[in-house]
Amino acid sequence: MKNLISQKGMTAKEVCGRMAKYKSGIDKDTVNILGGMRTELKRMGIPDGRSATDEILENFSELLCRTIQKDPTTKDTIRAVVADLIKSKIPISYTETFVFGFKDMLVPYLQKEFSDQYYSFFSAQKIIDAALRRIWVTTIDEYYRQTTRSTEEKEERWRSLVENAPDIIMMVGHDGTIKFINRTVSSFSVEKTIGTGVYDYTPPKYHKTLKSSIERVFRTGRPTSYESAGDGPDGSISWYSTTVGPIKNSGKVTDVILISRDVTGQKRAEEKIKESEEKYRNLVENIPDVSWKTDENGKTIFISRNVKEMYGYSPEEIYKKGDSVWFRRIHPADIKKLKDAYGLLFKKAQKFDIEYRIKRKDGEWIWLHDKATSIYTENNISYAIGLFRDITERKKAEDAIKESEEKFRSIVESSIDAIMTLEPPSWKFTSGNPATVKMFNTKDEKTFISLGPWEVSPKCQPDGQLSAVKAKKMIMKAMKEGSNFFEWTHKRLNGNDFPATVLLTRVKLSDRTFLQATVRDMTDKKKIEEERRESEEKFKAVFDNANDGILVADITTKKFVMANRKICNMLGYTENELKRLGVMGIHPKEDLPTVLKAFKLQAQKKIGIARYLPMLRKDKRIFYADISSAPFVMNGKPYLIGFFRESAK
Repeated sequence: MKNLISQKGMTAKEVCGRMAKYKSGIDKDTVNILGGMRTELKRMGIPDGRSATDEILENFSELLCRTIQKDPTTKDTIRAVVADLIKSKIPISYTETFVFGFKDMLVPYLQKEFSDQYYSFFSAQKIIDAALRRIWVTTIDEYYRQTTRSTEEKEERWRSLVENAPDIIMMVGHDGTIKFINRTVSSFSVEKTIGTGVYDYTPPKYHKTLKSSIERVFRTGRPTSYESAGDGPDGSISWYSTTVGPIKNSGKVTDVILISRDVTGQKRAEEKIKESEEKYRNLVENIPDVSWKTDENGKTIFISRNVKEMYGYSPEEIYKKGDSVWFRRIHPADIKKLKDAYGLLFKKAQKFDIEYRIKRKDGEWIWLHDKATSIYTENNISYAIGLFRDITERKKAEDAIKESEEKFRSIVESSIDAIMTLEPPSWKFTSGNPATVKMFNTKDEKTFISLGPWEVSPKCQPDGQLSAVKAKKMIMKAMKEGSNFFEWTHKRLNGNDFPATVLLTRVKLSDRTFLQATVRDMTDKKKIEEERRESEEKFKAVFDNANDGILVADITTKKFVMANRKICNMLGYTENELKRLGVMGIHPKEDLPTVLKAFKLQAQKKIGIARYLPMLRKDKRIFYADISSAPFVMNGKPYLIGFFRESAK
């Protein structure tokens, strides 16, 4: 570019032709930005056709945009561009307009480029501000040193240059005396301000910063900058970004120039963005879920810091190691479905909402529920934003519930009792286990659940009540009290009645309340009970009508538990009286040792008959009997049964 500018007398057409090589390869966004440059330059007062320098300036703008586009945050790049501009020796009037106008064109581009990186954006903006102000300072210094015109003409050009500048510009001596100022924001006029000290208009807290900046420029001859607060145009506090540059005479710094720009709006914007970012960071870091941002290739762009607590790896490890600490640690059984879902998220914008297992840094497997909340495209690259949470405990609970359900289902399906459910308002059956289908002789469960309790019952119950009426009474009692156990006569679909016991239990599940019924077929039990009753009656008949007296005694307590009619007549006692007396009460006291010895031997099966033992009647008369005995067990307890027959005299 330096060579192009150094060629005197070139026309605008020739210059643009030579500059055309810079336009190749510029993307659409850059073309749109540069397309507005000429219009913007016109708006700032640079008309078309003035000279070849106009075209050089426009083409230089293209070159600057392209350079910054390659690496907007690199200071060296900015410095190189600044140096190129200074070496080009563009006239001061053009430089003034370009410096303060081009920044307005450049910032929107940076704002788009760094929309999701607030601090990077403001860092770049500050670099551009500083660079452009240094162009201005250096250009003024070059003009001030190199002009050979008269002092009067030099001062006139100087004033013309700075009076229209958008910033406060002042020339200050080594002692801080203001020698020139283009405008003020205080109640003092420019005339009254000149000759006073610059520290008089600077808050005390910034005196040290200002003094060290001025001394540094005098010592090094290089510009520096700082930020400070001060009085604003409306009397409020404003923020200023000040560049301090050298003014030299014969290579020696004689004064410094201070250019202060009001950056209050920018500072407020920074503070709002920092506040917003801080709120967002606090929100992200304090929610239990891990927030993330990835690109279409699976690269993690951002992940919240709480990932370390959940997963074991820090964000820095995940950024650095990539796949090795993410996709490669996903359970082999889950990796395919995860990658398929992730691919479809970007290819077809399909919902990404998936659960999978991943191995923590410590080797423990955990379950994650991962969900993308949004996708977007920037610079032809697609990104996804989402959240994931640890659902390991939930999965364990689900597995426990599932295991419990399997056990319950196994118990229900293998039960010999009929287990069914019935629900309001119809109170028809809603489920039935295999035993239910078998008990009621139905084709299948579907056939059974089309029925109500009264439809698998005879018209009336044994007490004479209608089954339909009594069934509803039993149901209401169970709903009120929580359970109800009762006997019931059911009917199979083949028409056969059968006795049963029914247990109704109230169950509440979520927002449903229903009854579980457990029905036990008592047909066999009733039959056994009937047979036992018949057997007992037969035994009782034989027992009571025997010719010998019979007593059954508990071997341990020696108390009688049964006595027949014959023995009651022989001793003159009732059965209940004999039960109270026991063995000790039906023999004379003096003969008890002989009697108890015989009782023991018979209980041990050592003798079968004890002959001629004295018996004591209720009327105190004594008679003698031969006693045949045998031990047996009843309901788990040992007993001795004795047959009493009077001895021959």
